[in-house]
Amino acid sequence: MKKILVFALFCASGSYVCARYVSHKSVSTDVELLGGKEFAHSQTNDMGNIHEDFSIDRVPVQKDDFYQAWESAYLSDAHKERQDRFDKQRSRFEFVNESQAAMLEKAIKKTAFASKQLLQSLNHETLKPYLKFDNNIRSAQHVSEMKQILDESEKLVKKMAKDHDLQGMKDFLKQIESWPDHLETCFKNSVNSAVGQCDDTASLKELLALMSVV
Repeated sequence: MKKILVFALFCASGSYVCARYVSHKSVSTDVELLGGKEFAHSQTNDMGNIHEDFSIDRVPVQKDDFYQAWESAYLSDAHKERQDRFDKQRSRFEFVNESQAAMLEKAIKKTAFASKQLLQSLNHETLKPYLKFDNNIRSAQHVSEMKQILDESEKLVKKMAKDHDLQGMKDFLKQIESWPDHLETCFKNSVNSAVGQCDDTASLKELLALMSVV
């Protein structure tokens, strides 16, 4: 907003008679840019007479038309500023969601990969007869169910990451995050069981190779 205050002073005097005539005129103008338009409201004080002038983009308009257009432009600008604030905040939220989804997806993939490697080892034909289960890995059926869950989860996890289903991803990660440790314990106990019971040299070599992979 700009305010312009203009004063004009005029003075004239005669040769023989001292006379003075002073003309005093002042102008105050408010200029605002709203909605891409220039709104100017001028007040002029001319020798005690005050009058107003209104213009939009330097085109004179009536007072009512001026204020109607001004209010419309003001509300439009206010709405735009408000929407811009919301858009910026939404952009921040989306960035946070995308980052969290990416981190959760990476953690799930890492956990699932480790679990699948151990499941593959537990399903090896040489080790199957010697599997040792506990409260965490209860049976061969349980091992099969874990593998099925991981196989079916790949597409689901991708969809959850795309949809920013953070709670769903957190719940699934919580479900499988202990699997690598439990499976590794089961694998070690099973290998120890095989070493104690197996006398076949070829089978023992396969078990040794299997351990090097895990």
